Amino acid sequence: VRRPFWEADWISDPLARGRRGVPRRNGSRIPSARLNRLADGLPMLPRRVFLNHVSHYVPETVLANRFFEGILDTTDAWIRGRVGIAERRTMSDYRGSFPVFEIARRAVDRLVETTGFDLASVDLILSASCTDDLQYPGPGNMISQHYGLRVPAFQLKNACSSVVYALEVARGLLQLGS
Repeated sequence: VRRPFWEADWISDPLARGRRGVPRRNGSRIPSARLNRLADGLPMLPRRVFLNHVSHYVPETVLANRFFEGILDTTDAWIRGRVGIAERRTMSDYRGSFPVFEIARRAVDRLVETTGFDLASVDLILSASCTDDLQYPGPGNMISQHYGLRVPAFQLKNACSSVVYALEVARGLLQLGS
């Protein structure tokens, strides 16, 4: 596994570099003097970042594939085989204009109830979704306002992979100490 140069042990340990430097792939060596200049400008990044608390909210009302059999020319087996969806969830108890925000709000409320998490310790709100209530502001900004948090908030929107990208951005920000 190839690691980025800033995670290499030889940058943080001058004794590991030796007098001749570090070997390159092509057989030549990176001079130790150059490595010293590289290492001096880099922050020492932590190697691991982990999730401390995770919360979610799933609406209670289930909309099974059988519902679509009555209105479309399809079957439960066809939907499962082609799309992989067994059921959908709807928020039948909510009649407002911002359902994505409401799902996020309920997830935050659940987090606070189950873990006793203190929202005053939040430094950043990063939301990840492929659907929005509004073009702007995003759900993260609305959560920030709802709970009176005066922290930066932004949204990553990249279809189905939004959560993966958001985790990578959050990891990078935490490693840099932001």
